[in-house]
Amino acid sequence: MVGRWLWQAPEYIATTLIAQSIVKLDEVGYVTLENSVKSAVKHAGGSRKGRP
Repeated sequence: MVGRWLWQAPEYIATTLIAQSIVKLDEVGYVTLENSVKSAVKHAGGSRKGRP
C-alpha cells in the first residue's frame, strides 16, 4: 500500500529510541525489534487459546 509507512514512522522512531536506551543498561545484553507475536507470546509463557 503506497504511503502506508508514513503514518507508522513516529511509532517506529519511538521504538528505536527506546531500544537504544534499553541496550545501554548494564543488565541488558541485546535488544531485538519487531519480534513476531507468536514468538512474544511463547516467550512470555502465554497461550493461544480463545478467539483471535
